[in-house]
Parts: sequence; C-alpha cells; structure tokens
Amino acid sequence: AWIIISQISHLVDLGVEEVILSTIHCLTVIVLIYAMRRLADRQSLAVLGKAFIIGAVVTALVSIIQLVYDPMFLRIGDQRIAFGTVLRSNGLFNNEYCNAYFMITALAWTLISVRQQRMRFLLIAIFTLGVICSFHRMSWLILSLVLVIYVFKFELIA
Repeated sequence: AWIIISQISHLVDLGVEEVILSTIHCLTVIVLIYAMRRLADRQSLAVLGKAFIIGAVVTALVSIIQLVYDPMFLRIGDQRIAFGTVLRSNGLFNNEYCNAYFMITALAWTLISVRQQRMRFLLIAIFTLGVICSFHRMSWLILSLVLVIYVFKFELIA
C-alpha cells in the first residue's frame, strides 16, 4: 500500500504510464501471494515446479541456439555484446540477467525435486550451458555457489 501511495504522490516525476504499470505489478504480486496461500498444496506445487523446469529448459535451449546458431533467434530484448561480435543470450527474456536467474532457480528446484539421477544430470547440464551462454559473470558465480552448497549440504552429508 505504501509503494502505491508513494508512486501516486510522485505522479509528476514518474509519469502516468509508469505509475500505472508499477501499481499493476505490485497488485499482481499481492494477488499471486494470496492465490498461492489459498490454492497451494503438494500437487499444485509439484505441477508449478514441473512447469518452471520445462520453461527453463526451453529458455536454455533458446539461449544455446542464440549463441551457436542465430543470435536473433526468438530475441525479444536487449542486444548486448559479450565479446567481439558475439551477443549475450537472452533466451525468452528481455535481458540475460533474468534469463540466467530463471535458469538458476529452476536448477535449484531440479536439485531438490528431481529424483531420477540421469534426468537430474541432464537438466543440470542444460541449465549450466544456458547460464554460461548469458555471459553474465554474477550468474556464473551464483550458479557455482548453488552447486557447491548443494554438494556440501545435501550430497556429502547424506
């Protein structure tokens, strides 16, 4: 509520369009939180997790195609240079940051939810390649931390 009031009070500085969009984003988050609390059960979360993983596989494959074959393949956002004439891969997102963080989140979900070892390793490989294609060093670091924490916390202890 305070964010919406703050934005309305800065209407002149932000502009009407920005205030409306930001307010809609805030309300969307509130609706999502309410819906998840009302409708969340194990089966719903499992379906949501599978959908998340499928979306991440698609964006990872698009990222790999953007790097290896066609840099403009399904590109909808920024065209940032990685090095030379090579563009950073956006996948299905507007920028490489969101793309990489989405895949890292899906990788973390994969690590804790996928039980079949072959499938888990295949998904880890696909997500890792997708994150590497983003050429976003902070994402590389976060990906490394997620994998190291998983290995030391869950694999070595178990």
